[in-house]
Amino acid sequence: MWLFLIPIISIILFFPTFWLFSWVVGRDWGSVIAVVAMFLAYPILLLQAWPNLWKTKDSMLEALNKGMLSSADYDVIEVVEVFDSEEIMECYFLLDIGGGRTLSLYGDYLFEKKNFPNSRIRIFWHNTEGYTFGIECLGNKIISTKRILIESEDDILGDRDIVDQPIARVAELLESRT
Repeated sequence: MWLFLIPIISIILFFPTFWLFSWVVGRDWGSVIAVVAMFLAYPILLLQAWPNLWKTKDSMLEALNKGMLSSADYDVIEVVEVFDSEEIMECYFLLDIGGGRTLSLYGDYLFEKKNFPNSRIRIFWHNTEGYTFGIECLGNKIISTKRILIESEDDILGDRDIVDQPIARVAELLESRT
């Protein structure tokens, strides 16, 4: 979005800059100054005003070196796959991790795992930024016991959310919303 907003702001600011400088140095030089400001000065100033605009995510190795890598191990008893009717390519799973708790996993990193869902998993994430790097499958592949189709992405839980409800109850609540 910012990539579209910066040129629009620059174009909008072109006209006041042109009018201001055309009074002072004339129309020809006023237009040259306004064009230079529009193409160079304004984008540079706007990019400096929003420094985190171009900030890239740390890699897993960078997070490890900075001490920002977190992980958690889970034993998985049962798995329910959730499909969004609008987003066919999204992966979303509910996992029974015992003790009446359900873990929600949601993200593209799940596509890459051929042996997921698995009976034992380790999840890696950036502990300050919150995004998930991926999972490591440590056990045996297990088959999903149920598949749920939901209408909207708004109905799903976030990535790595743990709900203190049995998986059957969480699945039932998701199905009842459709």
